[in-house]
Amino acid sequence: MPNTRRYIDGIVTAIKAYPTVRVVAIIEPDSLANMVTNMNVAKCSNAAATYKNSTIYAIQQLNLNNVYMYVYPDVFELPLMLTVHLFQVPRWCESAPPHLT
Repeated sequence: MPNTRRYIDGIVTAIKAYPTVRVVAIIEPDSLANMVTNMNVAKCSNAAATYKNSTIYAIQQLNLNNVYMYVYPDVFELPLMLTVHLFQVPRWCESAPPHLT
C-alpha cells in the first residue's frame, strides 16, 4: 500500500498547490466486483484488505474543498456481483466521508 499512498499523495499535493482550481475526481474501484466474486481465489482474497484500504485512503485524501468527487462503481459487473454474492458485498464505505456514503 505504500506505493498507492505515494501515488495518491502526489495527486493531492498537486491539487493543494492550486486551491482555486476546481478539480473533478472520478474514483472507479474497478476491482470491486472481482474482489467480491473471487474471494475463493487466494490472490484476490489476499489483496482484499489492501484494495479496500487503498480505495478508502484515496476517497479520504481527495475530500478537498476544490474537488468534486464521484465514486463510480463498475455498473456492468454489478448485476453479476449482486446476483451471485448479494450478501457478501462489503460495507467498506463506512470509512468514507459522510457526504459520500
